[in-house]
Amino acid sequence: MRCCGESLKKGLKKSKAGSRSGGENALWGVMLKNNTAKRFLVSMSMPESSLIRQEHVVRDMQLLGEVKLTRRALVRYLALSLGLISPNETRTLMLDIFEGLLKAHFAQEEPDIHRLMNLINSVRKKEDPAQVKAVRYHLHQLKERGILTRKAGRYKFSLPPMAESNDLGEALQYLYLTNTKNAFEKVKKAINSLQTMY
Repeated sequence: MRCCGESLKKGLKKSKAGSRSGGENALWGVMLKNNTAKRFLVSMSMPESSLIRQEHVVRDMQLLGEVKLTRRALVRYLALSLGLISPNETRTLMLDIFEGLLKAHFAQEEPDIHRLMNLINSVRKKEDPAQVKAVRYHLHQLKERGILTRKAGRYKFSLPPMAESNDLGEALQYLYLTNTKNAFEKVKKAINSLQTMY
């Protein structure tokens, strides 16, 4: 970046005024030219959340023998491993939704919201049925993560391009590894850029 002396001074005054009046966080940077450092103040608000393209949490968990004894324990194990719920999570709606989607997948169904609500409520207490609005919210979150797709009002797990089978394990592995690879490509670029600043 190149700046003439006069324009740099004006920019500094404007940045300082904006920082004081707007109360925004300011970032001090250093411009190097011919080993001469010039300090400049840039008022900015980093839109960090809007920069996130995908976010996946994956946990390497022990698969204990007792976990394999019940369907519910296996569903919870998968949800924890895939970062869909937090450890010691007591709210069960996401778990119920995930189980409903799994049941539909293994039955080779692509349920609409009405069928999915029936699947979800079949594993919940009758006095505590799921609310459609809350279910739609969690379905949207799964879509945002790339785990779920919705077409013509029907839901199914996302499959890799040119997939020859409905293997859910392979599909999830492809999704999570692709996201990790893309993230680390940018991490490496950021490290290389940072290295030139030292």
